[in-house]
Amino acid sequence: MKIGMLSSDWGDYNVSSPGGCTWIRFFGPAAELNNIGVETVIGEVGWDDKEGFVAVSTQERLMQRDRGPIKNSKNAAKGLDVVILKLWMWHEANDYIERAQKMGQTVIIDIDDWFHGLPTTNIAFQTTHPNRDATWNRNHMLGSYRGASGLITSTGFLQDYYSKFNENVFQIRNSLKPSYFVKRHDAAREKPTIGWVGIMVWRSGDIEELRGWLGTFLDKYDLRFHHAGMNYEDPKEFATIANIDPERLTATPGATPEYYGNILLPMDIGIVPLNKLPFNEAKSSLKGMEYAMSGIPFVAYGSKEYQILESEGAGNTARKPSQWIKHMERLIDPALRKEQAARGHELVINKYNVENVVYEWLDTIEKIHKANPNRRK
Repeated sequence: MKIGMLSSDWGDYNVSSPGGCTWIRFFGPAAELNNIGVETVIGEVGWDDKEGFVAVSTQERLMQRDRGPIKNSKNAAKGLDVVILKLWMWHEANDYIERAQKMGQTVIIDIDDWFHGLPTTNIAFQTTHPNRDATWNRNHMLGSYRGASGLITSTGFLQDYYSKFNENVFQIRNSLKPSYFVKRHDAAREKPTIGWVGIMVWRSGDIEELRGWLGTFLDKYDLRFHHAGMNYEDPKEFATIANIDPERLTATPGATPEYYGNILLPMDIGIVPLNKLPFNEAKSSLKGMEYAMSGIPFVAYGSKEYQILESEGAGNTARKPSQWIKHMERLIDPALRKEQAARGHELVINKYNVENVVYEWLDTIEKIHKANPNRRK
């Protein structure tokens, strides 16, 4: 069985750099599938009239004027038995999926965000809106879920919701490659730096949730805050939106996925603020896992996924300012930070390590593939 993981999520930093979803959902699992002997390739969505879907280089997208499948590639990876698509919003997606299935390919779609529930304040609401591009928008992608051989989601919310669209829906939670993170060994510093990693443009009122308590808390305990992922044009943007003293803020830019772990290093306590929106209830607990993999204790908005992570031993959850303050005051204690850091790291290094989760990927892919009566043998 040869697997192709084909994504249209590229180019946050350059055309060959995967977007965050592609990095987490494809690159880690693909590497580990190859390590256990299952040939797996990653690329842009390509097409061959005799083969069906093929994997092509992301550079070839630059030579095509539309976002349809890239054809006539001389260097395409062919012979794919199973194809997993991500964020492919082409208006003919259903037609290509049906043609590929008739050629014996099993076509799976991976889902990591609730596009049916995008808030209007999220930039993706505009960039994927049907009015923006009739040939490339989220409605086409959402419609393709019904015709796929199966769906894989990152959260239980998404699995439940999209079971209405397809009878073969499976959940595989996000996982991390430990070697891409640097585990903190000084989590017991007397005066901690609190921090958050994220790009402001992708937020939907999340940082505004901090206005009721963070600034006062930092002043009371004379603490600093670090934002990793700053806007170059406005490095103090986080301070403005969160209503904290800009003199207490340090900020650094984001990083390509390979170096993402490095930008967490200035933080002693991580936070995951989320607005009280259904869209955020559908989100995974990935950021908390990243903090935990780095040996950083954290407090997160109490969505279901973060409540699950907390019950397993990583992080703390809060839904109102008094709960945030309670947890943050406790984490000022160096001994408690060290204890929580060790417990959280132990959890993710085992349960959410892609080297272990890869077997869930293989089992799920095989189940969907074997259920396809026209599959390539």
